[in-house]
Amino acid sequence: MYVRNAISGAALAALGVYVCATAVATLDLGDAVYWGPGYFPMLLGGLLAILGGVLVIQALFEEGPPLSAVNWRGVVLICGAPIVVALFVERLGLVPTLLATGAIAGLAQPDVGLVKALLTSLGILIVCLVVFVYGLGMNAALFGTWFGGY
Repeated sequence: MYVRNAISGAALAALGVYVCATAVATLDLGDAVYWGPGYFPMLLGGLLAILGGVLVIQALFEEGPPLSAVNWRGVVLICGAPIVVALFVERLGLVPTLLATGAIAGLAQPDVGLVKALLTSLGILIVCLVVFVYGLGMNAALFGTWFGGY
């Protein structure tokens, strides 16, 4: 049995069931023609639960490596990156926050050095600027209040 995939699939299935149940219990579903605010979350939750179940079933018939130690550095940095965005995007602005977040997330992998993480975050920054700021016209301060609010 591929234990890692079985655990991941069970977690995804549980999350999907929770989302689906919450949408059904708390939001108006509407009907197939006129969707209510809970219809789409219900569909996505159901799809996630089905995909998680498929992953669990696949894992039962596959052989995989034994569970290894958890990369706690990666867990902390990946979970911390959105917190950095929430805390600093208004103060620092989009450019410095995306650079910092990309570097933090890049350093989550043990074999990635600072230079590679910074180059990756620079690429992410360029793509985000082109797509969101220039392409979609998102009104976001490129540099926040700590830099004068440009």
